[in-house]
Amino acid sequence: MKSTRIAAAQTLSNNMMPRDKAEIFRERHNSVRGERCRETGLWLISSDVTGERDGRIAWGPTAVLNPEGQVVAQLPLEEPGLLVFDFLA
Repeated sequence: MKSTRIAAAQTLSNNMMPRDKAEIFRERHNSVRGERCRETGLWLISSDVTGERDGRIAWGPTAVLNPEGQVVAQLPLEEPGLLVFDFLA
């Protein structure tokens, strides 16, 4: 008999902030994300928006962090793009 483990994904969304608030988190995104990875022991995939609209801004970055909280792949800050990452089985 084969055992199957299913993990639930959780989505958190806070895509754009007023510029003054966004400045606070501009360089802290990955440190906060890394804390969540270390707490849960899970990978984190962050697909972020980049740009400015109606006085709100988002810098990204789209990134992949491992369970130790290390950034293993990331798009450049403030640049749109496609990030491809292969998870080893």
